Amino acid sequence: MNSTISKVLRYVLGVAMLIFGANKFVGFMPKPELSEKAGIFMGALADSGYIFPILGVFYIIIGLLLALNKAVPLALLRLAQFLLIL
Repeated sequence: MNSTISKVLRYVLGVAMLIFGANKFVGFMPKPELSEKAGIFMGALADSGYIFPILGVFYIIIGLLLALNKAVPLALLRLAQFLLIL
């Protein structure tokens, strides 16, 4: 069940989640151009002051769980919830 391919994919997904979670705090990736309505919505989320930091924390926790091979089913379940919401 723990083949080499699944280990590599788990590490890649974990590192990607760590990078995107850190981006929520540091902002080292450029933000894409959004349409007018999408820009208003994302601006409202950013103005709330807590949505993006909470997402960043959860992304970092999920990334660490996947990279360290701890509670992988729980991490994948939480990741699926975020992907279905956003």
